[in-house]
Amino acid sequence: MSNKNEHPKRFSLIKHAPQKIISVVVAIILWLIVMDYENPQTTKTFRAIPINYTSVEQLVNDKLYSETALNETIDITVQGRRRDVLALNDNDLIAQVDMANLKSGIVELPVIISCKSERVTILNSNKPLIRVVLDDIVSVDKAVQHFAEGQLAADLIVLNKKITPSIVQVSGPKKLIDTIDKVMIAYSLTDANSSFSFSDEIVIVDAEGQIIKGLLLSDERVKVEITIGKVLEVPIEYNYKPFENSELEVISKKETAVKVKIRGSVEDLKRVDKINSAEIVVPEEVGDHRLAVNLVLPEGITQIAPLLIETSVKADFKEQRNLKLTTQDIVALNLDEAFDYIIADDFQHSITLNGYSAAFQEGAFVRPQIEIDFADLSAGTHRLPFVVKLDEQFSAENDDQLRGELNVVIIAKE
Repeated sequence: MSNKNEHPKRFSLIKHAPQKIISVVVAIILWLIVMDYENPQTTKTFRAIPINYTSVEQLVNDKLYSETALNETIDITVQGRRRDVLALNDNDLIAQVDMANLKSGIVELPVIISCKSERVTILNSNKPLIRVVLDDIVSVDKAVQHFAEGQLAADLIVLNKKITPSIVQVSGPKKLIDTIDKVMIAYSLTDANSSFSFSDEIVIVDAEGQIIKGLLLSDERVKVEITIGKVLEVPIEYNYKPFENSELEVISKKETAVKVKIRGSVEDLKRVDKINSAEIVVPEEVGDHRLAVNLVLPEGITQIAPLLIETSVKADFKEQRNLKLTTQDIVALNLDEAFDYIIADDFQHSITLNGYSAAFQEGAFVRPQIEIDFADLSAGTHRLPFVVKLDEQFSAENDDQLRGELNVVIIAKE
């Protein structure tokens, strides 16, 4: 009985199989329709997604510089189920540009776009390519120049200008490097009355005087030392070496300059009130000697004028002679033309002359004169004083030899 009841049931399941398969298919289709209605396919555009530039650091290694600002954004359109699309945010979309292995010039680089969600498809973007302008990075050595503003007082001058370092290396895009006109340091001379120093930043300018930025310097700051000075006139002190021969003397000397103009810093000149000559060695020979004179200048002091200084020196031996002056050596002063005179005594006056050998030579020797003043004297015998006048080359042994008295008879002319 039990076997008969089970067999008809199995036959019934097979018999209705097509209808059941159709029911399953219809159910699936209905489910898909419902799902498509509740979570349909959709697209969405994400705007202003930042582009990530990779391998940017390699530009420096390749000595390249991007003239184009690497801050582009991109609009990306995606497609997927609404729930998947709505679940996306900007951070799920990645836009990349590879900056490796590039050369200078204008290059167009593809933008590689990806999405963190595998259920979403990238449809398109508004920038499949990014244009970038690249320039070579070069380095040049430039001298740092002075740019002084204002003026010093009339008696002051800039003696020396020193910049440390005086040459700097400038690096940057070649197009920018080519616009450099000056690399300079600016300062003011207004109110400067002494030397000064300071440190400051270098300024780079183009031909129009506009400051150029974006360049690298090996030294951004330099030290500036400005020496302020002036010209001063001071006396010369001549230094003659004494003769070893004590009888040889300098009779006369004539220097071509009494003062000298010198130049130096304000600080150095405060310590100078005169300039000494180097030792002047006069030849130990009788005669005239013309000698060049060198000055001993303190450190930092420069001789301006005169540049050539000389001295003329006359050297001779001392000599002494005894003379007897007679009436032949008398000179009558202020004697009235109506009178004449007679020396009453056998007159002789002894004198010892001190001089130099050249002055006693024949043709050069000038005898002393005895001067008698006859002013307001009348005829008769008079005891009159006299004065001995010597040539400037001589001196007397003592002052008593340069004066005296004698008897004079004044007579009227017939």
